[in-house]
Amino acid sequence: MATITGENPNMSILQRLTTSDLPLVKEYGLPGVIGALLLAIVIPIFLSSMFSKKVKKRAVQVDVGGEAGLAMRNSRFSSLIQVPWEGATTMAALFEMASKKYTQHRCLGTRKLISSEFIEAADGRKFEKLHLGEYQWNSYAEAFKRACNFASGLIKMGHQLDSRAAIFSDTRAEWIIAAQGCFRQNLTVVTIYASLGEDALVHSLNETQVSTLICDSKQLKKLPAVSSKLQSLKHVIYIEDEPVEADTLNQLKHLTTLSFNAVEELGKTSHADARLPSSTDTAVIMYTSGSTGLPKVHFCLKIFFFLVYSFFISMKIKACYDFWMHESTTEYSMSQLVEGVMITHGNMVATIAAVRTIIPNLGTSDVYLAYLPLAHVFELAAESVMLASGVAIGYGSALTMTDASNKIKKGTKGDVSVLKPTLMISVPAILDRIRDAVFKKVEVSILDCHFMCCYLIQSILAICMGKTVLTPTKFGAGQT
Repeated sequence: MATITGENPNMSILQRLTTSDLPLVKEYGLPGVIGALLLAIVIPIFLSSMFSKKVKKRAVQVDVGGEAGLAMRNSRFSSLIQVPWEGATTMAALFEMASKKYTQHRCLGTRKLISSEFIEAADGRKFEKLHLGEYQWNSYAEAFKRACNFASGLIKMGHQLDSRAAIFSDTRAEWIIAAQGCFRQNLTVVTIYASLGEDALVHSLNETQVSTLICDSKQLKKLPAVSSKLQSLKHVIYIEDEPVEADTLNQLKHLTTLSFNAVEELGKTSHADARLPSSTDTAVIMYTSGSTGLPKVHFCLKIFFFLVYSFFISMKIKACYDFWMHESTTEYSMSQLVEGVMITHGNMVATIAAVRTIIPNLGTSDVYLAYLPLAHVFELAAESVMLASGVAIGYGSALTMTDASNKIKKGTKGDVSVLKPTLMISVPAILDRIRDAVFKKVEVSILDCHFMCCYLIQSILAICMGKTVLTPTKFGAGQT
């Protein structure tokens, strides 16, 4: 074993190593050993820095004001994005300006119902099948006029300006017209899922102190059973998408009930001046879904702004999110505070402005398929963007979307086939249905595909061997 010969305790470590009997030191000397160690460490580090993949720098330090932390900005904009264009500070102002900008262009379209029938399955269950025709359209000018008439009719039928209106209906053109009518009178719209059960419906209407309910014929049938529990409801406006039974209306005699068309006619003959909102006024109180029990409601900072934050971060438009958060700091008294998501006009137009910067080429040549629930912020935001961009909005449903959809009568066309949309938004469950519809069509033609593949292979082989090639006819018959 090698030993160190020096016994002087005052010797330094280098001196001891120099005088040691270690083989490496004796053979190469202390400088050689140190040099080898340095090379063994430095060279791998140097080579690693040269050939390793460079990581893209995800952020730069910059003073953006406020508290220190990570922030994302769209580099194309130096200031807050608050409105789509000058003057469009509220939903009412935006729709009015859009109606003047895109006057004669298609705005809201609904398919005409040709027939409806019920088919009984082998297990005894009955399924409704619809034969739907072409889309019938309102222009932007016509849609705006309808909204103005509805706004006037709403006031003339007795709705108080300091109370709220709720929309309890599936996604349809009347939903948007009713909402825009309410905005023109600075009425807060409470959005309620059409799938809500009776208890959830009562809770939503009572908590928000709704005095006017706008619903479709199917939802109208739910009211007689719960009308005695509704504390503030005074007026009901129903959309006549299907016949309404007289018995249903008789059970609601203690309320003022009018059809949607009747309210429009009332406003057409009895005009009421618009009472336009400001950007800080609450436009919508939104409840999330829940088919049974109480709806899943939370204050806006817990749900809505989380969704908005996620959207803006993904789209890299933090400036708009800053504006949303600034708007959301408005303080409400305890009498005004409700559990639904409270969204101001400024919030809504800021979202519209943000999305238009991400998809800048939206225009009158585009067609949008609307089918998701307008009671959800996703669909409401999307349709608002389309209205600001002059896009034609055609209404459909998840059950009538494709030719193979459950409610489409066999041999007739689904919404997509008729509308031919250039735009649509979706969720995973709907994408699964679209995929299944595509696979069904592929399965029908799989025999033809198999035959054509075999024919092509045989043709190539025949040509190589100098033989005659047969011309294919359907399902394998051939001729020379």
